[in-house]
Amino acid sequence: MDVCNADHADLYFPKRYWEIGKKEFSYAEFEWDKEKRIMLYGGGEFKFGETAEKPKKDLEGDPTRLYKADELSEIFKQRGMETVDTFSDYYGKKGK
Repeated sequence: MDVCNADHADLYFPKRYWEIGKKEFSYAEFEWDKEKRIMLYGGGEFKFGETAEKPKKDLEGDPTRLYKADELSEIFKQRGMETVDTFSDYYGKKGK
């Protein structure tokens, strides 16, 4: 299961990210409501060879609740499941 991590959001959000592909330039923006533990995400693309227009900042459409690894373990436990292992953080470092 691949899960966005609240610990990462605490440290690094708000964050802007971009990537250049073969046919377009993609961007993403992440905001973080620390009190509600909600990540807001928005993004889009600029296709090469087309006129670029200023993107609309729409971060309200995709609110996502993020959890820490220990919070997920507790939720699983309440449902008779267990966390056997975690594999890595956002940057590929071994999990706890």
